[in-house]
Amino acid sequence: MRVAALALTLVSGCAPALSTFVPAETTPEGHVRATGGLGLNVPAGQIDDAYEVAEALADRAETQALTADEKDQLIIKTAGVMLNPPSATWEVQGRYGIHRRADVGLRHASGALRGDGRFTFLKPSAEGDLAGSVGVGLAYYTFEIPVPPPMDSVIEIDDFRRYELDVPLLFGWSWEMAHVWFGPKLLISRYSTGMSARFVDEVRVVDVSGTNLYYGGQVGAAVGYKKVWLGLELTVAGLSGAAKIDVPAAGRSIDAKFGGLVVYPTIGVLVQL
Repeated sequence: MRVAALALTLVSGCAPALSTFVPAETTPEGHVRATGGLGLNVPAGQIDDAYEVAEALADRAETQALTADEKDQLIIKTAGVMLNPPSATWEVQGRYGIHRRADVGLRHASGALRGDGRFTFLKPSAEGDLAGSVGVGLAYYTFEIPVPPPMDSVIEIDDFRRYELDVPLLFGWSWEMAHVWFGPKLLISRYSTGMSARFVDEVRVVDVSGTNLYYGGQVGAAVGYKKVWLGLELTVAGLSGAAKIDVPAAGRSIDAKFGGLVVYPTIGVLVQL
Protein backbone atom coordinates (compact mmCIF):
# COMPACT_ATOMS: atom_id res chain seq x y z
CA MET A 1 0.00 0.00 0.00
CA ARG A 2 2.79 2.43 0.87
CA VAL A 3 4.41 1.94 -2.54
CA ALA A 4 1.11 2.58 -4.33
CA ALA A 5 0.52 5.74 -2.31
CA LEU A 6 3.95 7.09 -3.05
CA ALA A 7 3.58 6.30 -6.75
CA LEU A 8 0.23 8.14 -6.87
CA THR A 9 1.50 11.31 -5.24
CA LEU A 10 4.73 11.26 -7.25
CA VAL A 11 2.69 11.27 -10.44
CA SER A 12 0.21 13.87 -9.19
CA GLY A 13 2.80 16.46 -8.15
CA CYS A 14 0.63 18.42 -5.69
CA ALA A 15 3.19 19.69 -3.17
CA PRO A 16 4.56 23.24 -3.48
CA ALA A 17 7.46 23.68 -5.90
CA LEU A 18 10.32 24.93 -3.70
CA SER A 19 12.83 25.48 -6.50
CA THR A 20 14.04 28.82 -7.85
CA PHE A 21 16.28 27.39 -10.58
CA VAL A 22 17.79 30.61 -11.93
CA PRO A 23 21.28 32.14 -11.64
CA ALA A 24 21.82 34.89 -9.08
CA GLU A 25 22.05 37.72 -11.63
CA THR A 26 18.79 38.70 -13.33
CA THR A 27 18.15 38.10 -17.04
CA PRO A 28 20.07 40.66 -19.16
CA GLU A 29 17.93 43.55 -20.42
CA GLY A 30 16.07 42.66 -23.62
CA HIS A 31 16.93 38.97 -23.36
CA VAL A 32 14.78 35.90 -22.67
CA ARG A 33 15.70 33.10 -20.28
CA ALA A 34 13.74 29.84 -20.20
CA THR A 35 14.06 26.79 -17.96
CA GLY A 36 12.46 23.38 -17.82
CA GLY A 37 13.03 20.90 -15.03
CA LEU A 38 11.89 18.10 -12.78
CA GLY A 39 11.75 18.52 -9.00
CA LEU A 40 11.20 15.93 -6.28
CA ASN A 41 9.57 16.87 -2.96
CA VAL A 42 10.73 14.47 -0.20
CA PRO A 43 9.16 15.19 3.22
CA ALA A 44 10.49 13.80 6.51
CA GLY A 45 9.73 14.06 10.21
CA GLN A 46 6.14 14.59 11.34
CA ILE A 47 4.68 14.41 7.81
CA ASP A 48 6.13 10.94 7.31
CA ASP A 49 4.94 9.85 10.77
CA ALA A 50 1.44 11.18 9.98
CA TYR A 51 1.23 8.86 6.99
CA GLU A 52 1.85 5.77 9.14
CA VAL A 53 -0.86 6.75 11.65
CA ALA A 54 -3.39 7.62 8.92
CA GLU A 55 -2.65 4.38 7.05
CA ALA A 56 -3.29 2.22 10.14
CA LEU A 57 -6.53 4.03 11.05
CA ALA A 58 -7.85 3.96 7.46
CA ASP A 59 -7.31 0.19 7.26
CA ARG A 60 -9.43 -0.28 10.39
CA ALA A 61 -12.05 2.29 9.37
CA GLU A 62 -13.09 0.23 6.32
CA THR A 63 -14.60 -2.51 8.51
CA GLN A 64 -14.65 -1.26 12.11
CA ALA A 65 -16.24 1.62 13.99
CA LEU A 66 -13.57 4.00 15.23
CA THR A 67 -13.78 6.00 18.42
CA ALA A 68 -14.47 9.75 18.17
CA ASP A 69 -10.81 10.50 18.92
CA GLU A 70 -9.59 8.01 16.28
CA LYS A 71 -11.87 9.62 13.68
CA ASP A 72 -10.40 13.02 14.52
CA GLN A 73 -6.87 11.63 14.26
CA LEU A 74 -7.53 10.04 10.87
CA ILE A 75 -8.82 13.35 9.48
CA ILE A 76 -5.98 15.36 11.06
CA LYS A 77 -3.21 13.02 9.89
CA THR A 78 -4.62 12.70 6.37
CA ALA A 79 -4.79 16.50 6.12
CA GLY A 80 -1.14 16.67 7.20
CA VAL A 81 -0.10 14.15 4.55
CA MET A 82 -2.02 15.88 1.74
CA LEU A 83 -0.58 19.33 2.47
CA ASN A 84 2.97 18.21 1.64
CA PRO A 85 3.02 14.73 0.08
CA PRO A 86 6.06 13.24 -1.67
CA SER A 87 5.67 14.56 -5.20
CA ALA A 88 7.47 14.79 -8.52
CA THR A 89 6.92 18.13 -10.23
CA TRP A 90 7.56 19.23 -13.80
CA GLU A 91 8.17 22.94 -14.10
CA VAL A 92 8.45 25.34 -17.04
CA GLN A 93 9.61 28.93 -16.54
CA GLY A 94 10.12 31.93 -18.81
CA ARG A 95 11.84 35.20 -17.87
CA TYR A 96 12.42 38.54 -19.59
CA GLY A 97 14.96 41.22 -18.70
CA ILE A 98 13.09 44.54 -18.38
CA HIS A 99 16.11 46.47 -17.05
CA ARG A 100 19.80 45.88 -16.61
CA ARG A 101 19.05 45.13 -12.95
CA ALA A 102 15.55 43.60 -13.11
CA ASP A 103 13.56 40.85 -14.77
CA VAL A 104 10.08 39.32 -14.57
CA GLY A 105 9.03 35.71 -14.91
CA LEU A 106 6.12 33.30 -15.28
CA ARG A 107 6.26 29.66 -14.17
CA HIS A 108 3.91 26.70 -14.25
CA ALA A 109 4.70 23.98 -11.72
CA SER A 110 2.79 21.55 -9.53
CA GLY A 111 -0.59 22.74 -10.80
CA ALA A 112 0.31 26.31 -9.78
CA LEU A 113 0.83 29.39 -11.94
CA ARG A 114 3.46 31.72 -10.47
CA GLY A 115 4.46 35.24 -11.47
CA ASP A 116 7.47 37.01 -10.00
CA GLY A 117 9.95 39.85 -10.28
CA ARG A 118 13.63 40.02 -9.29
CA PHE A 119 16.07 42.84 -8.71
CA THR A 120 19.88 42.65 -8.83
CA PHE A 121 21.18 44.69 -5.88
CA LEU A 122 24.78 43.46 -6.31
CA LYS A 123 25.70 43.95 -9.97
CA PRO A 124 28.96 42.25 -11.12
CA SER A 125 31.32 44.59 -12.92
CA ALA A 126 32.97 41.74 -14.84
CA GLU A 127 32.36 38.08 -15.67
CA GLY A 128 32.91 35.92 -12.60
CA ASP A 129 32.24 38.67 -10.04
CA LEU A 130 29.80 37.97 -7.22
CA ALA A 131 26.16 38.88 -7.98
CA GLY A 132 23.23 39.25 -5.60
CA SER A 133 19.48 39.46 -6.26
CA VAL A 134 16.20 39.31 -4.40
CA GLY A 135 12.77 38.35 -5.73
CA VAL A 136 9.10 38.16 -4.80
CA GLY A 137 6.79 35.55 -6.29
CA LEU A 138 3.04 34.94 -6.09
CA ALA A 139 1.41 31.64 -7.05
CA TYR A 140 -2.12 30.28 -7.20
CA TYR A 141 -3.00 26.59 -7.20
CA THR A 142 -6.35 24.92 -7.84
CA PHE A 143 -6.27 21.26 -8.77
CA GLU A 144 -7.83 17.96 -7.84
CA ILE A 145 -5.62 16.24 -5.26
CA PRO A 146 -5.72 12.42 -5.23
CA VAL A 147 -5.88 10.86 -1.77
CA PRO A 148 -3.32 8.02 -1.43
CA PRO A 149 -4.47 4.51 -0.50
CA PRO A 150 -5.67 3.23 1.90
CA MET A 151 -6.97 6.68 3.03
CA ASP A 152 -8.81 7.08 -0.30
CA SER A 153 -11.30 4.40 0.79
CA VAL A 154 -12.41 6.69 3.62
CA ILE A 155 -11.38 10.25 2.76
CA GLU A 156 -12.40 12.46 -0.17
CA ILE A 157 -10.91 15.90 -0.95
CA ASP A 158 -12.93 18.61 -2.68
CA ASP A 159 -12.29 22.16 -3.95
CA PHE A 160 -8.64 22.45 -2.92
CA ARG A 161 -7.13 25.94 -3.25
CA ARG A 162 -3.69 27.25 -2.34
CA TYR A 163 -2.01 30.67 -2.52
CA GLU A 164 1.75 31.06 -2.18
CA LEU A 165 4.15 33.93 -1.53
CA ASP A 166 7.88 33.28 -1.83
CA VAL A 167 10.98 35.43 -1.34
CA PRO A 168 14.28 34.03 -2.67
CA LEU A 169 17.59 35.77 -1.93
CA LEU A 170 20.39 34.59 -4.22
CA PHE A 171 24.13 35.11 -4.48
CA GLY A 172 26.41 33.58 -7.08
CA TRP A 173 28.79 33.75 -10.01
CA SER A 174 28.25 33.41 -13.76
CA TRP A 175 30.67 32.57 -16.54
CA GLU A 176 30.20 31.67 -20.20
CA MET A 177 30.32 27.96 -19.38
CA ALA A 178 28.85 27.82 -15.86
CA HIS A 179 26.61 29.38 -13.22
CA VAL A 180 26.73 28.82 -9.45
CA TRP A 181 24.14 30.21 -7.03
CA PHE A 182 23.10 29.87 -3.38
CA GLY A 183 21.01 31.62 -0.73
CA PRO A 184 18.04 31.47 1.66
CA LYS A 185 14.39 31.23 0.66
CA LEU A 186 11.09 31.78 2.45
CA LEU A 187 7.72 30.48 1.19
CA ILE A 188 4.32 31.01 2.81
CA SER A 189 1.39 28.90 1.64
CA ARG A 190 -2.26 29.53 2.52
CA TYR A 191 -4.73 26.74 1.69
CA SER A 192 -8.35 25.65 2.06
CA THR A 193 -10.28 22.53 1.11
CA GLY A 194 -13.36 20.47 1.89
CA MET A 195 -12.94 16.94 3.18
CA SER A 196 -15.45 14.15 3.77
CA ALA A 197 -14.79 10.98 5.77
CA ARG A 198 -17.02 7.95 5.20
CA PHE A 199 -16.92 5.81 8.33
CA VAL A 200 -18.96 2.63 8.82
CA ASP A 201 -21.31 4.41 11.24
CA GLU A 202 -21.35 7.99 9.88
CA VAL A 203 -20.25 10.40 7.19
CA ARG A 204 -18.31 13.36 8.55
CA VAL A 205 -17.85 16.52 6.45
CA VAL A 206 -15.20 19.04 7.47
CA ASP A 207 -13.59 22.23 6.16
CA VAL A 208 -9.81 22.48 6.41
CA SER A 209 -7.82 25.72 6.17
CA GLY A 210 -4.43 26.87 7.35
CA THR A 211 -0.93 28.10 6.61
CA ASN A 212 2.37 26.39 5.85
CA LEU A 213 5.70 28.17 6.30
CA TYR A 214 8.78 26.84 4.49
CA TYR A 215 12.16 28.31 5.48
CA GLY A 216 15.54 27.13 4.32
CA GLY A 217 18.23 27.49 1.72
CA GLN A 218 19.22 26.34 -1.73
CA VAL A 219 22.34 25.82 -3.79
CA GLY A 220 22.55 25.25 -7.53
CA ALA A 221 24.93 25.00 -10.46
CA ALA A 222 24.61 24.79 -14.24
CA VAL A 223 27.21 23.89 -16.86
CA GLY A 224 27.02 24.38 -20.64
CA TYR A 225 28.15 26.84 -23.27
CA LYS A 226 26.95 30.33 -24.24
CA LYS A 227 23.18 29.77 -24.49
CA VAL A 228 22.31 26.32 -23.06
CA TRP A 229 23.21 24.89 -19.65
CA LEU A 230 22.28 21.73 -17.73
CA GLY A 231 21.49 22.58 -14.11
CA LEU A 232 21.05 20.94 -10.72
CA GLU A 233 19.61 22.65 -7.62
CA LEU A 234 19.04 21.42 -4.07
CA THR A 235 16.64 23.06 -1.62
CA VAL A 236 16.43 22.00 2.03
CA ALA A 237 13.66 23.63 4.06
CA GLY A 238 12.01 23.33 7.41
CA LEU A 239 8.21 23.14 7.41
CA SER A 240 5.97 24.64 10.06
CA GLY A 241 2.24 24.28 9.42
CA ALA A 242 -1.00 24.99 11.23
CA ALA A 243 -4.49 23.87 10.23
CA LYS A 244 -8.00 24.57 11.46
CA ILE A 245 -10.47 21.76 10.86
CA ASP A 246 -14.11 22.86 11.21
CA VAL A 247 -16.81 20.23 11.80
CA PRO A 248 -20.05 22.12 10.99
CA ALA A 249 -22.43 19.32 12.02
CA ALA A 250 -20.90 19.13 15.49
CA GLY A 251 -20.40 22.89 15.87
CA ARG A 252 -16.75 22.50 16.81
CA SER A 253 -13.28 22.92 15.36
CA ILE A 254 -9.91 21.20 15.75
CA ASP A 255 -6.56 22.97 15.70
CA ALA A 256 -3.63 20.95 14.38
CA LYS A 257 0.07 21.63 13.84
CA PHE A 258 2.50 19.97 11.43
CA GLY A 259 6.23 20.17 10.96
CA GLY A 260 9.27 18.46 9.56
CA LEU A 261 11.99 18.75 6.97
CA VAL A 262 11.60 18.88 3.17
CA VAL A 263 14.37 18.01 0.72
CA TYR A 264 13.73 19.24 -2.83
CA PRO A 265 16.27 18.45 -5.60
CA THR A 266 15.66 19.79 -9.12
CA ILE A 267 17.34 18.94 -12.42
CA GLY A 268 16.71 20.72 -15.71
CA VAL A 269 17.86 22.82 -18.64
CA LEU A 270 18.42 26.59 -18.82
CA VAL A 271 18.36 28.47 -22.14
CA GLN A 272 19.13 32.17 -22.72
CA LEU A 273 18.39 34.03 -25.96
